[in-house]
Order: sequence, then C-alpha cells, then structure tokens
Amino acid sequence: MSRSEFDMPVGDFLRLGVTAIGCVGVGVFLLIKAHVETGVLPLESLQQVTGVVQVETEYYRSRRSSKPYPVFTINRQRFTYPYWFPQAGELTEAVKSGETITVWTDAFKNAWVWQIERDGQQIVSYAKVHDGIIAHRALYPIIGFCMIIFGFVVAGRLAILSQPYWMPEPAAEDKVVKVKKKKKRVKTRLKELKEE
Repeated sequence: MSRSEFDMPVGDFLRLGVTAIGCVGVGVFLLIKAHVETGVLPLESLQQVTGVVQVETEYYRSRRSSKPYPVFTINRQRFTYPYWFPQAGELTEAVKSGETITVWTDAFKNAWVWQIERDGQQIVSYAKVHDGIIAHRALYPIIGFCMIIFGFVVAGRLAILSQPYWMPEPAAEDKVVKVKKKKKRVKTRLKELKEE
C-alpha cells in the first residue's frame, strides 16, 4: 500500500490511539487495584449512624442497561449503597423516606452503607455486603487482563493501518531487461552436381 492509496481520517487515528492507551491504562489500574485492595473492613471499624432517612434513587447507566441504587441522607450526611452491592435495586423500594434507620458506614473512606437496620431488624446484613465486595473484587484481575489484551490488539491494528506513514517506501530499483537475441538462421545452399 503506498501513501497515495492511504486515506484514513485523522479522527480515526486519534480514536484508535486513545482507545489503545485507555484500555491498557485501565487494565493496569485494575490489576494494581486488585493487588492493593485485598482486605475488607471489619464491622467493628464501621461508624454507626441512626436517624430519619431521606432516600434518593440514582442510576448507574451503561450502554445495555440502567441499574438503580439508593442514596441515603441521615443527619445531613449522604451515604451510598452502590449499584453492585447485593439487593441494591430492591433497597430503593424497601427503605422509604421518613423512616428511622441505622446504618453502618465507612464514612471516613467511601461513605458506603455496609449494613442497615430498621426497628432492630436487619434489612441488609454486613455478611452479604462483605461477600458481595469479595466477589466484585475477584473480577478485577480478569477484566484488567482482558482490557490490556484488547488495548494491544487495537494498538496492533493502528500500527498496521498507519504503516505507510512510519515505514519508508522501498527505493525504486532499476530493472535490467534482458533482450533475447534472435539466432541467425544459417541458409544452406545445395551445389549443383556437374555431369561428367
């Protein structure tokens, strides 16, 4: 493919380049995160907050779906129950604004809700949230490796498509044309026989 035959838009180059770098970066980040975030906070280290709750429903949106999750406001503090926690969608209906509840939260870190009680009865247990976090973190290395591989595939595609720009064109070579010489045809003449 010569440079004259190559007409890929600059925007496509940039998109492929950013995608490749982004995928590799996210993959490396997830692998580091999986290595660093090994422990889960014990129940004893969480802060207990009791009060009248105001519940808002927020949504995590992806290309394929929209997942609801609750955000609780107690004593003017906001606490999130992430969409990937167990029963996140059900909690938007199970807990109503105006109720008095008790939550266990890592307010000093993420402000996540790890356990919920109402009138002395557990709505969500710490054990379920604990297991949900462990299961979620188990996906980090798998997703990380997949992102890195995908990033390298995109980078390889970009390298192939941009080859006319970074690979010099081969120098034009003089071709030696061999001309076949025609063989001379030897004509033989018959001599006349003399009569004696």
